[in-house]
Amino acid sequence: MVMVTFIPLGTTIIAGAFTVILARQYLVRRKVHQLIWTVAMSLFTVGVFVEFAMSTEFIGASALFFKLYYLSIGPQVGLLGAGVLYLLSPKWGRISLYSVLGLSSVLLAIGSTAPVDLSAFEARFQESVAYGIREGVRAFPTPVRTLTILLNIIGGTLLIGGALFSFAVNRKRYYALFLAFGGILNAVGGSLLGIVGNPDVFFEFEFLGAVLLFTGFMMSYRSRVGAPLGIEEDSMMVSMRARMVAMSGVLSGFYLTYAFMSSVALGRFGAMLSSRAYCW
Repeated sequence: MVMVTFIPLGTTIIAGAFTVILARQYLVRRKVHQLIWTVAMSLFTVGVFVEFAMSTEFIGASALFFKLYYLSIGPQVGLLGAGVLYLLSPKWGRISLYSVLGLSSVLLAIGSTAPVDLSAFEARFQESVAYGIREGVRAFPTPVRTLTILLNIIGGTLLIGGALFSFAVNRKRYYALFLAFGGILNAVGGSLLGIVGNPDVFFEFEFLGAVLLFTGFMMSYRSRVGAPLGIEEDSMMVSMRARMVAMSGVLSGFYLTYAFMSSVALGRFGAMLSSRAYCW
């Protein structure tokens, strides 16, 4: 499980770099959607770092860590979706932003005061943080889980749907497909954990989702961060940088797909050998 444990650390590095670039871009351009995404990615960075921190190889799970992790999921996804909609339509973006902020406020008010006892799920955290997360969610009261699911649905729909809509309007915005697939992978990762029953699925899909989101953003990034407004980079340099980032994202995707398939295949092969050895 060592590889699985350190995947969230890699996701943290990517998400942290993404957050810094977003923050610098906001300081230069002062666009509201950039601020929304900066806050969202900050929450995502904290969340994936806590995933790593809850591993037995680092600090270990605790009620405080688990609260910090679970209560940040809904708001971060909701804000990512609200940021995309704000970019497409400021009017509807404000409505979605206020809705997400309102639901998040209620979620934090209820969740922060709710008692959380992880002792019943301690053994699952020893197996894998992903297993612990899957089982530990039940420690929260129903209203907290319901609000988190609602924010995930709203944010995921706006993020994925907004990116696909942007590409449909202008086919030159192929970077929107990276954003859409990044959102899809993050959305299905948790579901696949329950279906496949392998912690690799959750962490690797989360990592790949972050890579695709970051790649899509960098491919849409057109002006030098530190330059005054109106000063654009040479188009050749922009194209070269976009291709390099895209290539790194694709290679990361191939690597993680290979790692996941290998872990599943080797796990089944090992189980088969064990069963035969037991029979002998």
